[in-house]
Parts: sequence; structure tokens; C-alpha cells
Amino acid sequence: MQIKLLEKPNIVFEVYRWLTALQEGRSFCELKKSRETADAAEARILDGCFDSMIAFEKRFLARFHAEEDVLRHLFKKREEIGVPLVSYLLHDALCREKPAFTDDAESIRTQSKATFFANMYSLLLDRFPMPESDAAVESYAEFFNFISLLPVSSELKWELCSFYNSFEQVRDTVADLILEAGEIYVEEYETVKHHVEWFTANYKMTGMTEPLRFLSENYPEITPKEPDVLYIVPSVTAADSADYLMGYTGKTVCDFFYTGVLSLPLRQIAEKPFDEKELCRALRVLGDPSKFEILRQTAGKPVYGLQLSRSLGISTATVSHHVSQLSEQGLIREQREANRVYYRANTEQLLRLADQLNRIFREK
Repeated sequence: MQIKLLEKPNIVFEVYRWLTALQEGRSFCELKKSRETADAAEARILDGCFDSMIAFEKRFLARFHAEEDVLRHLFKKREEIGVPLVSYLLHDALCREKPAFTDDAESIRTQSKATFFANMYSLLLDRFPMPESDAAVESYAEFFNFISLLPVSSELKWELCSFYNSFEQVRDTVADLILEAGEIYVEEYETVKHHVEWFTANYKMTGMTEPLRFLSENYPEITPKEPDVLYIVPSVTAADSADYLMGYTGKTVCDFFYTGVLSLPLRQIAEKPFDEKELCRALRVLGDPSKFEILRQTAGKPVYGLQLSRSLGISTATVSHHVSQLSEQGLIREQREANRVYYRANTEQLLRLADQLNRIFREK
């Protein structure tokens, strides 16, 4: 399985995720309040994560207008199936290896009923595995019989059939909503782009060499389903959560892991923050040119101690002394292989340090 990073959000997903969250009453402002309570974090500590996103959301809502009943019907999550009804229509646009917003949004309007039928059936079958005899669907009549066998309420069965029968009308309505909301998102994106850039830079430093370990450590609730390619996609509107989508078309099986750009910084906030004395000690250590150079050289990959000695022009004993002091501050990690010791910068700790400095001086 290959794991690849897409460095920009899929705008169709961003709009879909946002409108779904708003139907559940999950705004960025409410999320910030919940994190203050859950992590006992002060509002000022969370400002670095949320201030631009809350303002972004307010501007979006001031410009986006749609009938509440329509949004509720399309984007409200149905607990029995785990997704909003509109997800069946948007599935192909959400699973793009090279997202292009205008083309992806217009592809919704031209989607055939046969494609919609295939996606809706595949997604329902994935959630509700059936005996082969019951799951064999080759006609629309068999599809409605398949729905009748699902272990869901009669009301939801009616909704699923109705959604399918009114496909053309729903398709055009959804395309209009996605285009309108997406254009606003694109215009306002510059104000939150730095969150995406931080996430992609962090992934390149900490997850690129061992992506499966990165996923298991940071997102233990997500288990890849062994596709040929798994795309990691940053998402502003997913905030601190993640979504896993399976692709069904093409010779190569491609799945998509959408991860909220706040998931890593919020996890770090929940951990023990630096106190001022600890912060000063870390800065004193970083102020030494040799220690700083050791961190720079080990930021991308593990480096053998003798290599550091040669590149810095200092003895191995001096390297060990510098590493010992860096290790005391949690800024470097050791990795033993046979009789050798390799060193690697703890970029997560360095990013926490940078974030702490950012918070302190932003307040002044």
C-alpha cells in the first residue's frame, strides 16, 4: 500500500463536511468551548487554533444562504447509516486524486443515475454486509428489495427510496449548493491556509518516512482497509476529526483519509504545556550553535553519532554531551540499531515550543 499526501483540501469535501457539521450544531466556536472544558485549556491558549477559523466561519455564514429545510434533508447525518443522504451523490467528487473544484462541482450536475445507483448500493453494502443471495443486485427493482432488507427504520427506508427516485432534482439542487458554498470557501481560504500549510509541513517532517506509524499513533481510531493507494488529505472544516472514504472506481483501489488540520495541535494542547522555566531551559539549549545544528541535521532522518561528529568537526564525546542536554528537554530521540545509536529531532516537541512562543508574543 502506498500512502500519499495531497497538500491542498478538496473543496467539495470541505463544503460537504462543513454543512454536515452545521446541521449537527458543531460550529468552530462551539468546538473551541468544548475543548476549553475537556482539556481545561484557557481560551487564550486555544486562540492560535481557532481565531482565524471562527472568523472564517462567520464570514461564510454571512454570505451563504439556503433553505434550512433543504439543508437539513440533504446534509443531516442519519445515525442508522452513519452519513447524510447527500454523501451517496457526492461520493465520486469526494474521492479525487487530483481535486479541481469547478470541474468536480460540475461533475455532480452531470452524474448519471447509474453511477449514483452504484455508489449508493456499494456504500450501503459496505455498512450492512449481506448474504450473497440477498446482496446480488442487477436491477433497480432488486435494489429496492435490497433496501427493504436493511436493518433500519421504515422511515429511513422510505427516505432512501425517495432520494433515489428524485435523483435528477436532488442532483441539480446539490450542485448549485456546492458551487455557491465552494466559491465562498475559495475566496476566504487565504485566511485559514496557514493551518493547512502547518499540517502538511508537520506530516512531511514526522510522518513521511513512516506513514503507517504516523497514522496509528495520531489516529488510532482509523484502520486503513489495505487499498493500493491511501491519500491523506488535510481538511479545515473537519477541524479536529477525521473521515475515511473508500473509492470504488478505477483499476487502482484508492482510499481517502481526510484529517482535520487542528487534530495534531489540539492533541498537543491537551498534553502538559511548557511552563516558563522549562521554556527558558529549552531556549538556552537551542541557543548553542552545535546543538541547533544537530537538530537541523536530524530533523529529516535518523543520523548516526559518528556522522554528526564528522559533519560538525567535534569529537563523539562532545556530540554525546550535546545530545544528552537536548534529550533532557525532549528535543531529540535515540534509536538503537545493533551496536549503533542514531539520533532524530523530536519535531513534535519543537513545534510545541514554537507554538508556545507564538502564543506568548501574540498576547503582547
